[in-house]
Amino acid sequence: MNSPDIEYLIDQAVTSRPKVTNAPMNLYVCDGKVVCGARIVMPKNAALIAHLSPEHLKDGFNDRQWKLLVEKTKSILEKQHHNSDTTQREPIKDERRTESRLPYRRAVWFAEDLRKKLNRAVMCDVSSGGMSFTFCPDENPPQHGQQIATRFNVPKLRDNGSSTSVKFDRIGRICRIDKINNTLNRIAVQFTTPLPFVPTEQLNDQSCDFLNVLEDSAV
Repeated sequence: MNSPDIEYLIDQAVTSRPKVTNAPMNLYVCDGKVVCGARIVMPKNAALIAHLSPEHLKDGFNDRQWKLLVEKTKSILEKQHHNSDTTQREPIKDERRTESRLPYRRAVWFAEDLRKKLNRAVMCDVSSGGMSFTFCPDENPPQHGQQIATRFNVPKLRDNGSSTSVKFDRIGRICRIDKINNTLNRIAVQFTTPLPFVPTEQLNDQSCDFLNVLEDSAV
């Protein structure tokens, strides 16, 4: 994350701090977010950036103070991201792939139940046993081990050699979550019921052109 982005996060945290309190204000990094508040209300894993005096809150920071604040915030964010990335990338025994995955960028819809409001994501790749997709997490993002319902399309060859797209609804379990950046996560899902064919076996010269068209049209 570059300095202008961090400066914006700090400014937003200070601006949105609790106003109706006399408690001393501190700046923290908590779960990848920069927050301003009192120590008593912060979770134990919140990393302290700096104490903010009443003068700082009223008059702001001088150039040296601001530079040090940005550098320390950046250092903490990078450390937390590294630790999170290391944890999420530990091998998962039940995620062993028995087949290659088909890179495929197309819309995916998911929710706890397909009868409820669906969230939109973008598929990264798919196999008969699972897929991965990227999405922008909200206040209640999916969690590792959670079961979700998905709706998506996969390319398939017809008997005459031409390509079509087949829609599937599948229940799956989240077996991995990677944080790409502060606004984007990548999720790997294992299906409880595999697809009836292997996506990577559905390729010929015509279907490659078909996939290229789909990728160009993905939003």
